[in-house]
Amino acid sequence: MAGVEGDYEAYRVAVDAWDKEGIRMDSAPLLRKDQLDVPILLIIFNRPDLTQRVFNIIRRVRPFQLFVKADGARAGHPAEAELCEKARKIATVVDWKCDVRTSFNNENAGCRMTVSSGVSWFFDNVNVGIILEDDCLPSESFLKPFEPPL
Repeated sequence: MAGVEGDYEAYRVAVDAWDKEGIRMDSAPLLRKDQLDVPILLIIFNRPDLTQRVFNIIRRVRPFQLFVKADGARAGHPAEAELCEKARKIATVVDWKCDVRTSFNNENAGCRMTVSSGVSWFFDNVNVGIILEDDCLPSESFLKPFEPPL
């Protein structure tokens, strides 16, 4: 991972502590002061342009954990597979210290099932977090309450 600072193994231990305890006591000293300490789930599909816009906002707050849930291409839409792949690449290439976890559907499950299973997967791993979708662009003020103090 380009741009990763510090001891990644110590960071992984701290992230695991968050997962198990639902608190960030152990991880707080390892976070950069400009890094969001609330995990984010980003739910995407086949819109790389919209995914890029939302990801640009995510990049500004640099969460220490990013979960990405993606639906697969629909049958009978051959060009959609490439769009899904582009959106997945955009959403998973980070340039900051971040634990990125993915859950990608190989086939299209539909919006209802993808969102439902994505939210369940997210909260099976964390106790608190922010959920964003590729077609809902948050304003910068939306994430302000979650930003770390400077």
